[in-house]
Amino acid sequence: MLATPTEVAMALRGREKKGSLTSSGRLERMPKSMAMGKPMTP
Repeated sequence: MLATPTEVAMALRGREKKGSLTSSGRLERMPKSMAMGKPMTP
């Protein structure tokens, strides 16, 4: 599974500030690939 630095940063940020940022919490709950708008095969 490949992830760009931006995706990694957003994922980490979403986990850290899940309580503060509703949008990040929402993205964290759905598959990161869907959150980024990129299809990913399991």
